[in-house]
Amino acid sequence: MITQPQPPRLLISERTPLGCELLAMSLAGNFPDTAHATSSAEVLKVAQTYSPNVMIISAGLADGPLAGFKTLAVLQSILPFCPVIVMLDDMDRDLIIDAFRAHARAVFCRAEPIQHLIKCVKVVLDGQVWAGSKELKLVLDAFSECTPFHAPASPELLRLTKREFDIATLVAAAQSNKQISRRLNISEHTVKNNLFRIFEKLEIGSRIELAVVMMNMRQSAVSVHAHAQNGDHRVNP
Repeated sequence: MITQPQPPRLLISERTPLGCELLAMSLAGNFPDTAHATSSAEVLKVAQTYSPNVMIISAGLADGPLAGFKTLAVLQSILPFCPVIVMLDDMDRDLIIDAFRAHARAVFCRAEPIQHLIKCVKVVLDGQVWAGSKELKLVLDAFSECTPFHAPASPELLRLTKREFDIATLVAAAQSNKQISRRLNISEHTVKNNLFRIFEKLEIGSRIELAVVMMNMRQSAVSVHAHAQNGDHRVNP
């Protein structure tokens, strides 16, 4: 006998019990197994006992307008492999950037249709990052502003060809496909094909993840260079 897969467990947090119930009812056709929380303390308690597969954490909870953000770091420590979707009242630039910096896998505005939220949940359950074009640009711009990218390492470190590495570098600098095609004098179709191969090689699914990979690589290279300059040649076990 073939056993049916269990539906994913979804933790929903909102400011009020009614808000949780309304959201759960809207998602019930696709995600019938849900647990609810209305405060940051309750979110952490339910997360530990319920062991959800995905969490929708509202930025504003019963204990404060940004109480949901206070739980993100702790949630990462107790459920590191459970993706988090941060629900915002509106698309505030700083909150979007802070959410992704806190390792949220998606940012969703409650003004969007419920069908988009259903798709968002499915995407993050599949291990991908959900972000609209506007949110993506904000995050990439933030990466670029915080640490201007200067590609200190070689493509071999990421198993990329020279062209793929150049494209990845420009993605990390918040360049669009059109801008990359003009910069490298290639077609947008070629840019897209190379991006697909880059995602495949690095086992990622979005430009945000690529920007993070490139930024982490740069920071590691800068750290190694600093140790070398200081005569520090220790190797961590």
